[in-house]
Amino acid sequence: MNGDLQKTYDALVADTKEISDLGNIAGLLSWDQETFMPPKGLQAKARQLALMSGIVHRRQTDARRGEWIARLADAESDLDSPARATLRETKRSYDRLTKLPAELVEEETRTCSLAHDEWIKARKQKRFRALSPVA
Repeated sequence: MNGDLQKTYDALVADTKEISDLGNIAGLLSWDQETFMPPKGLQAKARQLALMSGIVHRRQTDARRGEWIARLADAESDLDSPARATLRETKRSYDRLTKLPAELVEEETRTCSLAHDEWIKARKQKRFRALSPVA
């Protein structure tokens, strides 16, 4: 791999690691909701989770990532097998995620967060119709 191509690949990998870390932060927020969230904290936690999912989605679909992917795809034959696999999976994810607007991702996360709390209550009471207004 030539120097410029290596720099592009390294940038893509570093960006992917940061995105993964942000996703792990979102996971901690979700875990917090499940374990330590005060009863009146649901709205704030749902907003926080939605915000993080939007940030992660925007990073995953940033045009700069698309440019890196395109540059690497143009020189795919110069990449070793692990780099080609990384490129293939990153491109697949990028192509899929760019079809979704960040607002939809945020709203889905917020709704799921709110609905999960309702699910916990409904399950305890065996009243699953309670979920109808949330879904």
